[in-house]
Amino acid sequence: VKEFYNRTWNDRYGQPMEAASLTLMWSVTVSIFAIGGLLGAIVVSPLVKLLGRKGTLLLNNIFAIVASLLLALGEVAGSFEMLILGRFIIGVDGGIALSALPMYLGEISPKQIRGAVGQINSIFICVGVFTGQVMGLPELLGQVSGMF
Repeated sequence: VKEFYNRTWNDRYGQPMEAASLTLMWSVTVSIFAIGGLLGAIVVSPLVKLLGRKGTLLLNNIFAIVASLLLALGEVAGSFEMLILGRFIIGVDGGIALSALPMYLGEISPKQIRGAVGQINSIFICVGVFTGQVMGLPELLGQVSGMF
C-alpha cells in the first residue's frame, strides 16, 4: 500500500512523497476502518428501528458493494483517496453487521438453540481474523508479489 501511495503521489506531483506524509497516509488508511466501524455501530440502532433487523442487513449490503467497488477500482484509477473512502465505508458496513446480525440471529433462531446460534457469529469472526492473520504472513500472501 505504501508503494502504491508513493507511486500515485509521484505520478501526480512529479516527486516522491515525504516519509512523514507517507506515514500519516498509512496511519489514516489503517485507522479509518475502525472509525467507520464506530460510526456503523452508532447508527445501527436508528436503522433497526426504522427498517427492522432484516431490512438493516439488506441495506447494509449496499455499503459492502460500494466499498468493494471503491477498493477494487482505486488502484486502477490511481486514487488512494478511493482506498481510504472504501475502507471507511467497509468499516461502517462492519459496524452495522456486527451489531445487527446477532440481533437478527437471536430473533429467527428456535429457543432451544438460540445460545449456540448466537455464539456461532462470534466464532466465525474469530476464525476470520485468524485466517487473515495467517494469510498476511510473509511466507504466504504477505508480500506484494503474492497479492495479484
